[in-house]
Order: sequence, then structure tokens, then C-alpha cells
Amino acid sequence: MGGKRLIYAVSLIAVIAAAVLAAVSTGLPIHVPAWMTVLIGAAVLGAGLAKGLLEALSVRLSRPLQQSGLRDEAFGAVGGRHERVEQVTGRLVLNIHAAIPLPEESDPELSEEYPEYVPRDLDADLRAWLRGHTVAGGLVVLVGGSAAGKTRCLYEALRAEVPDWYFLRPDTGQKINALVAAGADLSRCVLWLDDIEKFFVADAMTGATVKQILMGRHGNVLLAGTVRSEELDRLVAGPLTRENQSINQNAQEVLGLLARWSGRPSGPERAVRFDTSSRFSDLELARAVTLASLDPRLNAAVRLADHGNVTAVLAGTDDLINHWKKPSGHRGGQAVITAAVLARSCGYSGPIPVELLEILAMRILAAEGNAPADTDWLDGSLRWAKTPVGGEISAILAVRTSIGQAAGYRVSDILVEFAQDQGDPSLQRARADEATWRLLLARSAGPVGVEIGVHAYYYGMRVIAEEAWQAAADQGDTRAMRNLGWLWEERDDQDAAERWYTQAADGGDTDAMTILGHRFFEAAVPELAERWFRQAASLGSIWGMSTLGFYLSGRGAPEEAEIWYLRAAELGDSNAMCNLGYLLQRQGDVATAEHWYRASAELHHSGAMGNLARLLRDQGDIEGALIWYRDGAEQAYADVIAAEPGQLWPGEGGDLGQSNAMLEFGELLAEQGQKDDAEQWFKRGAALGDPRAADKLATSHAERGDTATSNEWRRTAADLAHGNLSRNAFSLVAAYGKSAVLRHSGIMLRLAEHLAQAGELTEAETWAERAAIQGNPHAMRTLVTLMSRLDRLDEAERWSQLAEATEGGELGGVTGQA
Repeated sequence: MGGKRLIYAVSLIAVIAAAVLAAVSTGLPIHVPAWMTVLIGAAVLGAGLAKGLLEALSVRLSRPLQQSGLRDEAFGAVGGRHERVEQVTGRLVLNIHAAIPLPEESDPELSEEYPEYVPRDLDADLRAWLRGHTVAGGLVVLVGGSAAGKTRCLYEALRAEVPDWYFLRPDTGQKINALVAAGADLSRCVLWLDDIEKFFVADAMTGATVKQILMGRHGNVLLAGTVRSEELDRLVAGPLTRENQSINQNAQEVLGLLARWSGRPSGPERAVRFDTSSRFSDLELARAVTLASLDPRLNAAVRLADHGNVTAVLAGTDDLINHWKKPSGHRGGQAVITAAVLARSCGYSGPIPVELLEILAMRILAAEGNAPADTDWLDGSLRWAKTPVGGEISAILAVRTSIGQAAGYRVSDILVEFAQDQGDPSLQRARADEATWRLLLARSAGPVGVEIGVHAYYYGMRVIAEEAWQAAADQGDTRAMRNLGWLWEERDDQDAAERWYTQAADGGDTDAMTILGHRFFEAAVPELAERWFRQAASLGSIWGMSTLGFYLSGRGAPEEAEIWYLRAAELGDSNAMCNLGYLLQRQGDVATAEHWYRASAELHHSGAMGNLARLLRDQGDIEGALIWYRDGAEQAYADVIAAEPGQLWPGEGGDLGQSNAMLEFGELLAEQGQKDDAEQWFKRGAALGDPRAADKLATSHAERGDTATSNEWRRTAADLAHGNLSRNAFSLVAAYGKSAVLRHSGIMLRLAEHLAQAGELTEAETWAERAAIQGNPHAMRTLVTLMSRLDRLDEAERWSQLAEATEGGELGGVTGQA
């Protein structure tokens, strides 16, 4: 009996060992208790299989430990891991501006650091949004001027709504990336991103990182940030296109997610912005007056406030500016402050070294004819510049990295904003001088130099931008190489652009690989396009995965496209989610398609919102469709108007579904009898370059009997269709099939037929031929008729044969670009 039990035990262990071995060999996850591991090991040793199995087990069982080690390392690099929101009270920790000092005879119960908080008008909405996102998490950013009270308002809201959540304070974007890469559980954590712009320099917080967090893959986490209005404008300036993929790319991806809260608890916003006014409203002033009796600082601020600028008075704004600009001030000290403001506005991140302040200040003084007479002028100037103007309020502040050792100085952003708003002449002169930028670049290595180049580009200093990026590229910085590629593309030197993109790609830059793939795709060189897309995707590029999926879908390989779309979607790419949903819907898997549409829509992808609305409309949910169509159209329009003035939007096939979102919303409004609202959206679409929207306007005016206006819109629609096909014909086919090209060519054909009826045969022929070149058989037949009327029978016969071949399936689709 005992022998049988032993045999059964050994057999059982052998079975378990075989199962574990199978799991190891196939890469399946296994969770084995310690006692079982020992037992398996003993059995395997007895069977003579120890070496191979134990090695495999060792590798497999060590992976969770390695991942745990990565998580511990990532958490260890981030401040606040063990602190709750309500426990964080230090002003410097929160980066809240110092306030005017508290009089000595004041109530000892009052905080030395913080004046009494005056509830803001936006508090109710901000806190309602936070309450509504404690389960799903989200991103909230307060936008406003310096010293508007953004940081205090946001912190008070968090303390009210999530006081027991952990308060993580990363100081670089890379540390946030590391938390996500390590698979950290961030449940019930706040990631504090005050001055969010600093997380987009050097190793930036990526759009993919933020999107993965917003998808809920790391628990219910709130990202809470602030940004000054002018910084936001700079970071999101211009549209995010494939060419400028390197210029503020991550900032554009993340901040482009921000929507203004709809006010609906069940609204789609996973990322929102709240605008904070620098001036108190009448209601806020009334609250401040009530609280002023408790806090003498608030009482003084209310009395001295001009048009409600209470927070500015509390932050000592006027005193700071007066210290910097008063005629009787210390000229050397004022020049040091100007130098610090100058360096900051030119993109110098981090503490500004004393030697750099000295050189810049000397140049500023020399330009004014006030060069210092004494060689020891700097020490006294620095002492004066950093002298507090009240309490702890000072223009510049020493940043210390060790005892008694200052790494450099930071300047108050109140002064940076004032200089930008007022157009400070000495600052403008220095910034317009190329020598200033070169001085900064000479003392800025690596990523800092690239960032200075970005600021130079923003201020129109293209030569300096090129020098900055060239210097960084010479040191192997692939982002700088990409920037140079885009700069040369902007100059329309395609050969130079391609050389830089290729150099960056050869250096391992996956974004450059994807850009090259796009270029070859549009140049109809599919083998090179696929090569670069695959290389980027295989190296882990989410953009590369998503783009490869798009390419494969258009090439007629939906199974492999689905694999790449899914990989990118699971890593947080909203465009891949949308395209995956579209692919699955076409395959008949409507439920899964809806899941991915919703996931993408919650990341504010306007194309996904439109697709979800269309799906709901097809299911008979007109009310739900209208809500999503409206949200999608408004998001799309907000996306598009960020484009540079006068720049035509890429249009259908070249955008991310924005054109479709606006067009289809207008169409549904028209179906519901809301003609005026529909026409408003058609006008927006047409103004942004959508030929289909212009065609809708032509039809609506024709129905009203307004022939002249209808004709104008018909011609506009044809012009836009021709332009869109010239730029995006291949993308249209890849995204929507041949019918999308036929719709565009049909718009041109209708203009040709209209012109022919009016007897304008020559122009009619031009438009018919443009449509025919795109493979439209009806346009070919119209062209045959026109050429016959013009007595050009040989050409008519040739087009007749082409029409027959096309209708017979020998040709079809896109045969060329007009």
C-alpha cells in the first residue's frame, strides 16, 4: 500500500513537472508556491531532468522578481511614495508662490506659509470632476497666468476629494515613464505635475505613458497638473503632423487630450482643463472680504487689489516687478534678473549657472551703456537681485545641490510672464541677437541644447534652431536629427530632409523610421514603406505599430493589421484603438468594435467619437449618436483650429477622422431638420478644406433656389477634392477603400457636367479629365462625350477603351494623381 502511494506521489509530481515544463516552454504565466517548487525540483532531480528544467524554471520564476525590482527602483526615484495628500503641506514641496509676510501680532493659529484659501468659482466643477473620476482616474490641468492661484486651487480640491490617496511627486518625465514601464500599481495615487511643461524636456513624459495611465492599466490614478497660458500656447503651437513629429511631440499629444469639462458626470472627458482667472470675480471678492477679517494678509490684498487681482497682490507681484524695474534700483542686480528671465524664456531649463548670468548680464548692461566699472560687480549684484521684497518673495532663488554650494539660480515665473506680456524691450533686444542664443548653446549640452533650438524656432530664429540641432546631431542626438529633417522639409528641400530622417533612423530613432515609411508610402514605394514601418514596430514604437496596422489594412492583410493595431491599442494609442474598431466592425464584430471606439473616444479621439456615433445611429440610438457626434465634431474643430493660420488641413485620409466627425454630425443634424446648425458645420468643414462639406453646401443652396451661391460652392468643392486627391489619394484608399476616391472624383465630375450644360466645354473637359485620371469610369464616359463634341475623336476613342476596361475590372481604383 505504501509503495503504491509513493508511486502515485512520484507520478503526480512528474505530471506537475511536465505541466510546468510545458508552461515554461510556451511562455505561459505560472504561479507556483514555494513548497511546490521544492517538491518539483526534488522529483525532477530524481528523474535526471534537473538541469534543463531548473534552468528554465529559474528564468521563468525570476521574471516576477525582476519586474518587482524594477517597480521598487521606479518608485524609489519618485518622491511622496508613503505620503498621503492631506499630509503634504509644505509650500516649497507643492511649488506654491510665497505670500506677503504675516504680521508679527497675528493670530498664532494662522499658517505662516498660506493665507486663508478663498474658494474659487471653478471649485465646484473641479471637485465634481475629481469625484467622478476616483474610480476610472484621469488627467486634470489648471491653466492660467502666473500667480493666478492655480496650484493652490488644485491642491485644495485634491485635499477635499482624495485626502487619503498617495501623493507622488516625480521631478522628471522619465520617472513617470519608468513607473509605467515597470508595471507599477498606481491605484489611489495622485501624480503631481505642477508646471507640467517641465515634464516635456529632455527625456520627456510620453504621450503613450499618459494614455496607458488613462486607460486604467495602472489602477485608478489622477494626474494633476498646472500650466501657464503662454506655455500651453507654445507647447501646442501648430498641428501635430508626421513632419513635425519631433517638435513638442509629447506635449502636443498629452495636452491635446485636454477638453473643457462638459459638466456631465457621465461625460467622455478622461482629460480636462479648467481655466483659472488671474482676477477674482464679484463672488470671489465677496468671499475674500468675508475671510479678510481672519487673515491680515488677505485683508491687505483685498484693499490693494486692482480689478480683482487678489492672488497677484498676495504673491507680491507688484513688489517683484518694481524691484526689477524701478529707475532707482541696482543696475547690476536688475541686469542679473533680466539675464535670468532671458535664459528661461530662451528654453534654458534647470538652474542657471552664475557664469552664464554674469555673461548675459554684462551684455545687457553694455548694450545700455552701463557696463560695470568694478571687476567685483557680480557679487553685489547677485546679493541685491536675490534680496526678498517681502517675507520669502524674491526675484531669483539659489538652487542648492549640496551644503553651501549653489548649482545656480531660478527666476520667478511671475517676472517671466510679465516680461512676455509687456514685451520688455531689453529682453526683446537680447533675444533678437543671435549672439545671445549662441552663448546659451555654448553652455548647454545634449537635450538642453535641443530644447533651446525648439525655443529659437518658436521665436523665428531658424538659423539658431538649425545650429542648435546640428550641434546636438553631431553628438548623436537623434531627436535633433529629426528636427533637422523637419526643418529642411519646411524649406521644401526633400532630399536634405530625407537624409536627416535616414540618419536618425539609422541611429535607432523609431519616429524617424515611421516618418520615412510615410514618405515612401506617399511616393508609392510600398516595399520601402513597409520595411521602415516594420522596423519601427519591431523596436517597440507604438506609432510604428499603429501605422504598420494601417498600411497592412490598406494592403489587404486585415489579420496581421489586427495584430499590430491590438498591440498599439493595448499600449494606449487612441488612433490604433479607433482603427481596430473600424476593422472589427467591418468584420462583423460590432461589440468589440464598440469597446475600442469607446476606449479611444474617452481619450478624446474625434474620429472614434464619430465612428461610435455612427454605430449608435445604425443601432437606432439617435439620441446617443447626437451626443457623441456633437462631442466628436467639437473636439475635431478644436483640433483643427490649432493649425497655423492659412495652412490647409490635410483632409479625409490625411487626418485622424476629424473631417468625418464634423461632416457626419452636420449630416445627422440635416436629417433631424436642424438645417441651420447643419450648414454651420458644413461651412466649418469647407473652410478647413473638406470637399464633401462644400458639396453639401452646394446642394443645400441649390435646393433653396440660390443658384449663384450653389455654383460657388460647387467650384470650391471641386477645387478641394482635386487638392485632397493630389495629396492623399493613396491614404484615402488605404483608409476607406476605392469608394472614397470615387466620392471625391464624383464632386469634380458634377462640376464638369454643370459646366458642359452651360456650354463651357474646355473647362468642363479639364475637370472631367481630372476625375477620369482618378479611375472614375463615369468621368471617362463624360470625357468621351466632351471630346466628341470638340471633334477630338482619337482621344475620345482612347478614353472609351479605358472606360470599358475600368468597368470590366481590368483597371479600377487609383490610376495616378492629377
